[in-house]
Amino acid sequence: MGNPDLIIIINGYKVIEVLGSEYDGNLYDMAIKIAIGRFRAYIDKLLDEADKPEEIDTIVRKIEVYEI
Repeated sequence: MGNPDLIIIINGYKVIEVLGSEYDGNLYDMAIKIAIGRFRAYIDKLLDEADKPEEIDTIVRKIEVYEI
């Protein structure tokens, strides 16, 4: 049996799916790192497109992990 697929919610609004095949082991460390990388890419895109980039919150304050 492989790793479970995960839904990772960052700061209560950004939902990221990480498949079990994308991370190794039964610890979530690697999956969370993948999710944070995707969150950074999302923030970078927002900053590029924003009229007022200084108003965008770029800090990871809360991470929730759910198995699906």
